[in-house]
Amino acid sequence: MPDLRDLERVAALRDRDLRAENVIVVEGLLLVERMLDAGILPYAIVATPDRAEALEQRLAGRAPLTVRSAAEICAITGFKFHRGVLACAQRPVEESLASFLAASPETRRLVLCPTLADRVNLGAILRSAAALGWNRIVIGEGSADPWTRLALRTAMGAQFLRPPLRLTDPEAGAACLRAAGFRIAGAIAEPGAISYRDFCAPPRLALVIGHEFEGMDEAWRTRCDAFLTIPMAPGVDSLNAAAAAAVLMAGLAGEIPGEDQWYARTGSNCRPAV
Repeated sequence: MPDLRDLERVAALRDRDLRAENVIVVEGLLLVERMLDAGILPYAIVATPDRAEALEQRLAGRAPLTVRSAAEICAITGFKFHRGVLACAQRPVEESLASFLAASPETRRLVLCPTLADRVNLGAILRSAAALGWNRIVIGEGSADPWTRLALRTAMGAQFLRPPLRLTDPEAGAACLRAAGFRIAGAIAEPGAISYRDFCAPPRLALVIGHEFEGMDEAWRTRCDAFLTIPMAPGVDSLNAAAAAAVLMAGLAGEIPGEDQWYARTGSNCRPAV
């Protein structure tokens, strides 16, 4: 059975090595509790004395728990540690978009991040999506890893509440979305896009967030039915990806109109359903 030595070795690994070994490292009591609530048991877990009692009750002997001082945990991990709990577990298997849609026909709101590069942005979008009631985030092959320590911390463990889906074939994914009745809207900061305030969202909407610096690539532009933007004050060109996604998700998560009313309330830049 894995023990504290395994945790010490795993904690020293870089994120890319953790992925290669199919392992995640989870820090902090809240994140570990969310992991346990999701049915994921750690290989090994170490906690400070003030956190150990609560964890012992939750674990009920199902996983090894080692109690150490904060200083000892710092020595194990090799960095200053403040959260009182550290665990390692098997990396969750990411469900495909097609499989999820087939099993969850009630799905209405998805966020697609096909090329989002920054782990902090990705974690923040995961947290916002969970808080604002969007069903899932879909991660592309060119996106950051949602299971890194930094992404998990930034998302406050939202990955365990609404696990990210995996998109390996963008064209097939777009076709799958359309077959399930979704319309695809791309977020851009360009003239001619519709203000999200004037957009009447369809019953099923997939919102695409592009790369932080390069924006949305041409292939994804051709898959979009509409392009949305956030009006900016004079002298400011855009928000960062995570902030923009949160604004758009909040603005588009309200009342759902009829199927024939999803196009823009004003303007003609958004094509109506055909």
